[in-house]
Amino acid sequence: MARGAVISGREGRSRASLIRRPRRDWSSRLSLACWIFWTTDGRGWNEGGSGLASELGIKVEKLTLRQTQSPGVMIRVMYNPESLSFQVAARYKSLVGVGETAETQVFDHLEYGEIVVDLILDAARPGVQESVENQLAQLYKVCMPASDQSGRYRCAELQVSWGRLDWFGAPVCLAYVTSMRADYTLFASSGRPMRAKVELALKIKPLVLSKVTGAVTAQPTMRKINNLRDKLRISG
Repeated sequence: MARGAVISGREGRSRASLIRRPRRDWSSRLSLACWIFWTTDGRGWNEGGSGLASELGIKVEKLTLRQTQSPGVMIRVMYNPESLSFQVAARYKSLVGVGETAETQVFDHLEYGEIVVDLILDAARPGVQESVENQLAQLYKVCMPASDQSGRYRCAELQVSWGRLDWFGAPVCLAYVTSMRADYTLFASSGRPMRAKVELALKIKPLVLSKVTGAVTAQPTMRKINNLRDKLRISG
């Protein structure tokens, strides 16, 4: 048959049936799918200096806890949490008007609740030199109250941020830790802990977002007093 000739009819079908089609290797595809899932399920994807995100040039924002009074005292998590919950509640007062018998619900104030988040401290990953004990001690130093030179304990107010996560209209959330629970989940043959899961519960502090500078601050008492004086038209 001349080169470039067209095969048609039965001959074409018979010759075409002799052509071996490449068999799909489903095992290799499954292995690739499992690898991609692992790198994006909150472990490899979130790793700071490695992982799929770093190889693709994607910057992964990490959950950060930073002391308000000492910005240099902070911790950036190794693995971002798989979930995070926070809440706010509206409180009302029951009022009965003059000559009325039915109660009327009147808004009183907003009551900010808690942030609950689970963190992973890991010393089993290759390249990690910091022990779980040291990681836990650093987290404790950042989050828990500490005594000053006079021996008085001060509350560790934290700025909680995570990339572009919006906290009730603010880029950061002010909070302080009310409880910290650590569960060791992996041990070396020597009994040394290699991985721990830490549950943090933080009490949210109300915020006011400045429209001029965009800075987030706790509303000071003096500002509240001045606002009340303006409403009541009290001079002096």
